[in-house]
Amino acid sequence: NNVAVGAAVTIAGILMGCLWVSGAGNLLADFVIFLANGKLLVALLLTAVVALILGMGLPTPAVYLTVAMLIVPALVKMGEPELSSHMFAFYFGILANVTPPVALAAYAAASIAGADLNRTGFVALRLAISGFVIPFIFIYSPGLLLNGSALDILQVSLSALFAIMALAVAAEGWFIRPLGYGTRGTFALITILFVFPSFYIQMVGYALFAATTMIIVFENKFRQSQHLKGL
Repeated sequence: NNVAVGAAVTIAGILMGCLWVSGAGNLLADFVIFLANGKLLVALLLTAVVALILGMGLPTPAVYLTVAMLIVPALVKMGEPELSSHMFAFYFGILANVTPPVALAAYAAASIAGADLNRTGFVALRLAISGFVIPFIFIYSPGLLLNGSALDILQVSLSALFAIMALAVAAEGWFIRPLGYGTRGTFALITILFVFPSFYIQMVGYALFAATTMIIVFENKFRQSQHLKGL
């Protein structure tokens, strides 16, 4: 059972060793800034990908030390707060444990359960996908890290809660009843609206979330009534 997990960890260790020994790791921050060309969203996406790669097969303290030294300076140089930058990279580094191709936590669980490694890894990614929204909220709305007024903290906490709910519904395809791809796409759009720091855009997200939920509830009641009439 441990052979497949050991192979995944070995490959991740080789990758990390190549980065450290070759000195390529020291160039990552400058490389991210160069590719981003001043665009924060591009820099965040690049940082997320690099953090997922660097976090493969590493324990939590090693993940933080690695991302803090190699890629967090890129976000700080672009003017982002240090706490938000560290939490962003650290969060994605930890999510590497449930992100293929080296989803170490999922692979270890699959070995214990005797399940297929790859299938378990992708299911773990789907179940944890709502967590991929939170780091972006750290950057765009630092109130989630208790940085700001009480009203700001409350607002961003509520928007983060609804963003996670919407993305979970979009990923799972279930909310009171099974959902079609159109409704799941609507919830994915709602997730994006909640990530934006603009109050007005988030209000659109709340309205769309409420409207979609009401439609689902009414459709579910209508189907139940039609089913009872058929009986």
